[in-house]
Amino acid sequence: MPMHPSWEKIQENFKQQYGDRWEEVFWAWMNEHGYDETEPAEGQIKGEECKKEEEDKERRYGRPRTDEERAMRHFGLTEEEWNELTEDEKNELISQLPPRGAGLGAPKEEEGGEEMVVEYLEQLIKEMEEALDQLENALEKKRISELPTT
Repeated sequence: MPMHPSWEKIQENFKQQYGDRWEEVFWAWMNEHGYDETEPAEGQIKGEECKKEEEDKERRYGRPRTDEERAMRHFGLTEEEWNELTEDEKNELISQLPPRGAGLGAPKEEEGGEEMVVEYLEQLIKEMEEALDQLENALEKKRISELPTT
């Protein structure tokens, strides 16, 4: 069966975020979550995705994220995982966050010079490579778990 049209916007987001590797990352994500591309996306994407959408709406209406919220989102941690960390571990992650507003776009050359732009782009590449590695690992685990046992 063909893919439901509601997945097109999601695919476009993957294309923008991952470039040439978007399709590989998209299917790894679909498989990891067990989504069915022949059914509408809206009825399947729940939980963390919905929670993030609600947080985004709330933030747009005036409440900035706390450092804890920023760290959880930046490092891909659930609230349960965050609560398992010690205060020192939490503070260490918060100290590694990019400056507020850095996610709104790359710094302009006139604001920090070319060196700052290069550093920003290198950080983005590193984060995308780490996210891709996580998806590849999850996909490999899924493939291994689906191998027939003797």
